[in-house]
Amino acid sequence: MIKNNFIYTCVFVWFLFPVAEVMSQANLQVFPTRLALSDSQRVGTFSVRHLGDKPQKYKAKVVFYRMFEDGSMSEQVEKPNESEKSLIDHVKITPRSVKLIPNVEQVMRILVVPKKELPEGDYRAHIYFEPDDEVIDEADVKNQSNKSVTMNIRAKIAVAVPVVYRRGQASATFGIDDLKLVSSPKGGPKFSLYITRKGNAFGYGSLVLSLIPKKGKAVEIGRVSGLAVYVDRRQAQFPVQIPSGLSLIGAKLKADFIDDEIPKDILLSTKEVNL
Repeated sequence: MIKNNFIYTCVFVWFLFPVAEVMSQANLQVFPTRLALSDSQRVGTFSVRHLGDKPQKYKAKVVFYRMFEDGSMSEQVEKPNESEKSLIDHVKITPRSVKLIPNVEQVMRILVVPKKELPEGDYRAHIYFEPDDEVIDEADVKNQSNKSVTMNIRAKIAVAVPVVYRRGQASATFGIDDLKLVSSPKGGPKFSLYITRKGNAFGYGSLVLSLIPKKGKAVEIGRVSGLAVYVDRRQAQFPVQIPSGLSLIGAKLKADFIDDEIPKDILLSTKEVNL
């Protein structure tokens, strides 16, 4: 069964188009949408499938994007700071380019080769996929089949998929500050908060927003999946849906940051504030 999975921060589209627009013009499928490696598993793979009506060549390279406090990402950074924990000098891709005919899948292998002096902690980079304008003859490409691909991206738009590598022991504690409801320019409510990080590990998971009325049970009003925290303080702002008739008088706003990559969710941080 093919499962379509599109979340806010799975990949970084180079031109920063909305996910819906990318989906509507997809020519390439990539899976997984995030790769987590470690000392015990230094090899990973990406499956790529071309959906266009003509053969296409794609190439991949390792790049680094700087995350800012507001959660946005910079253009490619050639020389990241040591504190940013870049992985770009420790990753190899094979093959670095693939030739695909329509509906043919190929696997690209990712290998992390850390230097001996690399300190313990989490490190990151992005695998940057982009189409090549070279014309491909279908006879040059071997047929393959696999129906497990889940991420659609548009050819002619370069897309970066995050790779995180854990070296040795890594840990971090997370906090939530300045949690509040605010009005968006379009008039609808949204939440605003800051996630703080202390330690040598990155954060990744879901933000779950709930309203706790003065009387009654908590009601989930928003959820953001695939939220990454690479910096010591990162802002998050997303719209929420408040049910009609739910009174905010005497209510509380609650935010949970959850690591949901494993079968059993781990609560990384929680915060409640009075409205």
